[in-house]
Amino acid sequence: MNRKKRFLKITGISLVVTLFLGYFAFSTFLFKPFESAWEYSLAGLIPRQVDFFLSKENLGDDFSKFPQLAALDAIEELDAWDTWLASPEYGDLAHKHDFDGMLKDIEAQLEQLPLGLQPLDIFGGREVAVAGYFNGRGLTSSKWTVSGRVNWAGKMGVAALRYPSMVDTGFSIQKDDGVYSISGGSLKTPLHVTRIQDVVIAGNDRALVAKAPELRDRGGENSLAISAPYKEKIKRVETKVGAKGVQVKLDVGKAFKAFGVEGPWPDTASPMFGQAFMGRLIQAPSCQDVLGLVRFDHGLQLDLSGEFSSESVTPFQSRLYRVNGFDRSKMLRDAARMAPADCVLFAYMHGPVTDLLTQVFDSVEPAMRSNFEDAIKSTGHFRSLDELLEELGKSLNNRLALIVRENDYGGVVAKNTAGQEFPAETDGQPVFAITLVTWTDGEGSHNKLDDIRDMIGRNPEKFGLQGYDSANLNDTGYYVHESEGFATREFWSPFIPGTGMIATMITDQGHFWITNHERMFSTIRQTYYQGESRGYPRLSELPAFRIQVENALDSANLIVWFNPSKAAPTLNKMAGQWAKDNAGSKIDWRRQRQLTEREVLKESFKGRSLGSLPPADVDAVQTEVDTRLTAWGDAQIADNVPILMAKKKREIAYMESMSSVLFMLKLDVKSFRLALRASVPLVGGE
Repeated sequence: MNRKKRFLKITGISLVVTLFLGYFAFSTFLFKPFESAWEYSLAGLIPRQVDFFLSKENLGDDFSKFPQLAALDAIEELDAWDTWLASPEYGDLAHKHDFDGMLKDIEAQLEQLPLGLQPLDIFGGREVAVAGYFNGRGLTSSKWTVSGRVNWAGKMGVAALRYPSMVDTGFSIQKDDGVYSISGGSLKTPLHVTRIQDVVIAGNDRALVAKAPELRDRGGENSLAISAPYKEKIKRVETKVGAKGVQVKLDVGKAFKAFGVEGPWPDTASPMFGQAFMGRLIQAPSCQDVLGLVRFDHGLQLDLSGEFSSESVTPFQSRLYRVNGFDRSKMLRDAARMAPADCVLFAYMHGPVTDLLTQVFDSVEPAMRSNFEDAIKSTGHFRSLDELLEELGKSLNNRLALIVRENDYGGVVAKNTAGQEFPAETDGQPVFAITLVTWTDGEGSHNKLDDIRDMIGRNPEKFGLQGYDSANLNDTGYYVHESEGFATREFWSPFIPGTGMIATMITDQGHFWITNHERMFSTIRQTYYQGESRGYPRLSELPAFRIQVENALDSANLIVWFNPSKAAPTLNKMAGQWAKDNAGSKIDWRRQRQLTEREVLKESFKGRSLGSLPPADVDAVQTEVDTRLTAWGDAQIADNVPILMAKKKREIAYMESMSSVLFMLKLDVKSFRLALRASVPLVGGE
C-alpha cells in the first residue's frame, strides 16, 4: 500500500471515529440529533382535568416576525383599528399596561438571543399549547404550562440546563426526575422545564410540568387528547370543517371567579334590553368545560360546546332548554324565507312563548312594565300581566321570528274604517322598521287574539292611544281595515318611538305579524310568496347567509344573523337618543339625595337632622333638595351625553368592519353548542 492510500485510510478511519465519538458525546451530554418527534397532539401531554387549554399549530403563518402579527398590515387598514387606537379605552389600557414599554422590552430581549435566532426559529413556527388550573384571582396566581415543539436550538437550550456553568450564574438550577427547576435571577417565581423528544414543557408548577412525562409513560391515559369531550368537541369539529385552528378548553365559571367577575353576565339588571334579555336566556358563569375550535380563515369562525352547572340554571332556563330546537332546512323554509335579503337583522327562536314574553317584560324598565300592567288590570279583562301572557301563550306556538330592516318607507299613514287616510304623529326619532312574527294555534287562537286586540283598542286612554282627530271622541287611535285581503288592526300613539304606531295582522298561513310600520307587511308578504324571481330577494336565498348557515349547526334553538355595515347608518342616527336615554342610568340618585340633603341641613340648619325640624322646615328642605338635585342631575346628564354618544359611535365603527355575523345556539338540559361566523376583512377573509 503506497503512502497516499495509507494516509487516506488513516484519515478516513480517524474521521469515522471522530464522528462516532462526537455523536456519542453529543447524544450523551446534550441530546440525540436524530431522535424522532413526538407523533401525537400536545394535548396528549396535558391532563384532561385542566381548567384552561389553548393550542395552535403553524404559528409561522400567524407572525411575520415575533411579536408582530402577520395580519397586522391588513388590520391597520381598517377604520375600526384607527378608531380603537384613538379611543380613551385604548389609551387607558396602554397607560395602565405600558404597551409600548412592554413591546420594547420584548424586542430588546429577542436581540440577545444567540445567532440572531427568533422565537419562531426555536419553535419552528409549529405547535404551541398553554394549559393549567385557576388558583385564586387572575392568571398570575394560576398554575400553568407552556408546551411547544422546538428545533435543535430549543433542544440545546434544555440540554444546557444540565450544566449550570453554561447558563447565567445568576440562576439556581436543580434537577429532579427529569424536571429542571430554575430560580433566582430575574425570575420572581421558580420556572420548571422538561423535554419529551421535540416538545419542551415549561411552567410555574413542578407537579403540572412533571405530568407530561408521566402521561407519556402511561400511553396518554388520562390525558386531554384521549378524553371523549376533546375527541367529540374539537377533533370532530376539525374533521367536519376540514380545517384546524385554535383548540380551546375553558371552565368559564372558574374563569369568571378567577378574574373577579361577580354577578350575572350578561347582566340581567342592565338598562339595555338586549343584554338584560340575553342574560335571562343563558348565563356564562353557569357554563363549564367549554371546548371547541376558533378559526380566522374567511373571518372569525367559532365552534364551542359546553356543559351547564345544574345548580345555577334557573327554572325558566330549564324549561327553555327542554324545548326541541328547529332543523336548519325547516328554518330556511319557514322563517328566513320571510326576511328580505336587505334586512339588517334576522332572529328565529324556539321556546315557550309565555315564558319568553314574561322574560321580555322582566327585561324592560321596571316603570314601563309597571305602567303596562296597571293598564291591563284597569281594563277588568285580566287580573295581572301574567294572566294576559298566559292567554297569549295558549294562542301561539312555541316559536318567534324577528325581522329588522332600514326604515326607508317614509311617513306612516293610517286608514280608518271609513277609508280616510291620516299621517301619524311621531316624535321624530330615527328607528328601524321592525316586524315580530309568531305562529298561531288554529282558528280558536285567532278569536282570542282578536279579543285581546279589541280590549286594548277599546281602552285608548289606558294605553296611551291617540287618534289623528283629537276633537273626535270616536277617533280613538285604534283602526281596523283590510290590507291585501287581511284584517289589519293598528294602534296609534305618539309615545311609540319613530313611527307612532303598531300594526298587527293574521295571515292565511297562520302568521301573527306585529310591526312598527304598516308598509312592512307588504314587503314581507311579497318576499314570502314571490321571492327573487319576482324582484323580492329573500334572506334564505342570499349566498353569504346560506354559506354561513350551512357551515354552522344542523339544528338549533336560536339563530341571529346581523349585518353591521348595513345597520350602521341608522345606528349612528340613533346614537344621540340612546345617549340621552342612558346618560343618567348609572347615577345613584338615592345616595346623591342624601348628600344634597346633608348639604342643605348644614348650610341652613347648622347640621340638625331632618327629624328634629318642624314640618314647615322639612318641606322647605325637601323643596331646596329637589331644586338642587334637579340642577345637579341635568348638569351630569348634559356632561354624559357627548361622552356616551362618542362611545356608542366607536362601538358602531367597530361593528361596521364586519359585513355579516351569524350566531346559532343549540340548547339542551345539561349542555349547549354554539357557532359564530363573522365576516371580517383580514388576511384570508372575504
